[in-house]
Amino acid sequence: MKAFLTIFFFVSNSVIFSQEIIENEFFLAENYFREGEYEKASQIYKKLYDQSPFNSTYLYRLITCYQQTESFVIVENLLINRIKKEPLQTYLHVFLGYNYSKAKKENLAEIQYQKAIKSIDNNSSYAAIIARTFSDYNLLDYAILAYQKAMEKNPNSNYSFQIAQIYGEKGAYQKMFESYIDLLDANERYLNLVQRSVSKYITDDAENEANVLFRKTVLQKLVKNPKNEWNILLSWLFIQQKEYEKAFIQEKALFARNPTDLNMIFELGQIAFENKNYETAQSCFQFIIEKTQAEDEKIEANLYLIKIAVATKNPKTQDIFNKIFLEFGINSFTINIQIANADFLTFQKNDPEKAIAILEKALTFSNSKFEEAKIKLKLGDVFVFIGKFNKALIYFSQIQTQLKNHELGQEAQFKVAQTSYFKGDFDWAKAQLKVLKGATTQLIAND
Repeated sequence: MKAFLTIFFFVSNSVIFSQEIIENEFFLAENYFREGEYEKASQIYKKLYDQSPFNSTYLYRLITCYQQTESFVIVENLLINRIKKEPLQTYLHVFLGYNYSKAKKENLAEIQYQKAIKSIDNNSSYAAIIARTFSDYNLLDYAILAYQKAMEKNPNSNYSFQIAQIYGEKGAYQKMFESYIDLLDANERYLNLVQRSVSKYITDDAENEANVLFRKTVLQKLVKNPKNEWNILLSWLFIQQKEYEKAFIQEKALFARNPTDLNMIFELGQIAFENKNYETAQSCFQFIIEKTQAEDEKIEANLYLIKIAVATKNPKTQDIFNKIFLEFGINSFTINIQIANADFLTFQKNDPEKAIAILEKALTFSNSKFEEAKIKLKLGDVFVFIGKFNKALIYFSQIQTQLKNHELGQEAQFKVAQTSYFKGDFDWAKAQLKVLKGATTQLIAND
């Protein structure tokens, strides 16, 4: 038994040691390769390839080194012998063809490329490798042809994504977009992937060539074969172009097919609002109010209508507040609107006393420490506005203590520093900002 264990450990250690030698040699060869010392690199790759003739990385590196030193005949003989031994590895014809091309023998190169393409008819298992090899050598048209032939031979395979990427490299945007759309048409799960890929070419300029071609490609597909995905893509495109009213048309079409989901229209309204397109934002939130049966969605949409009224200096803003409170009441469900009303009364109407009364009443409705914190933050702002810094500091400090590691607590800490500065306590303000800076850094690190 002891003898067996001794032999076992000896063999195991030998294998590990041998593997370490191979890894070190490959690492050395890679360094030579990167530094352009191809003759030194080829000697090591040749040794590694002789030990592992089925390692395609060793083969690729070896023939590349030979080609860099114009040893094309050596590569030719190496590949011809390899093809004879392994005739099913038809991607080797691409290697050989490229070697002929490097040696300025284009006719012989073309023959090998066609052999690789034709081999897919008999055996499509190497099709993807053949296509990738063509692509690695920047033989993009051959790569596309190989992928297309692979899909013809095997209808279950889909290389539209790879084809689209190659068309992108060629700058053939029309065909690229068509390939991405074909991919999505075959499988809706690729929607996010298609959006990410297309976003590399799309700008905020509606007249940009890629934007125009993508829009036309999607519209053509929408006419021929209506699907939600085409409306989603068009809405996404229009948002990139900041054409929010056009995006709203697409979102309404989607809602007509699925009249239970208003999330995207709400998000569109928010985006339009943030980009000061108040007309489209108002249309979105008004649409939500008309279509939803959920009271919380109605209240949230009304909150944005209020924000729009304030932003556009609507003279009837307070009337809008009153109408909302009449419909939904002054209670825990409308706390955010009560806070907005207090802000409006203080900073737009110069009526802080009324704002304080609203906020103090709102405190009685709060159901969580977070709601309470938001109300107290606004109360503190109002007291700063009227110069009652100590009272403001009380509210800000309470939040800072209660929600120390929350963003509301961080906001309160900033307001403590800001208010201390207004009050003239510069050293305390500086100390608070220093603490806040450290806390913010820690919060980011934790995220």
